[in-house]
Amino acid sequence: MISTDFDSFIAKFINTYLFDDLETIREIKKMKGNGAYLYIFAVCSGMEFLGALLREDSPIKQGRVDTSNALCHYIKNYLIPVADEQYKDGYKLFQKIAPALVRNGLAHSYAPKGPIAVGRYNHL
Repeated sequence: MISTDFDSFIAKFINTYLFDDLETIREIKKMKGNGAYLYIFAVCSGMEFLGALLREDSPIKQGRVDTSNALCHYIKNYLIPVADEQYKDGYKLFQKIAPALVRNGLAHSYAPKGPIAVGRYNHL
């Protein structure tokens, strides 16, 4: 049965599946990369998914699977407004580069494009 209740949907798919996956990845500490690529891909996917759901003209609500601009929508409307002032410029830059360099790079070539590296705990 498909739930149409937004809150229970978010509770199940974001609060449970996504956050549990992020916790699992966070616990990877013995590998050289520490799961950094997995982590950034999961975070970007979650932000893109939420951005698609939360857009007023949400393609998902219209039965389409078009998530173009969803990642930017989430960053602009939900991440930047709540960020500490010291991080806002960084998030604004991330909003510009994330779709092409990070999200598309990871999704299609399994590596970020351009001069971007993904790491954790300064292990680059």
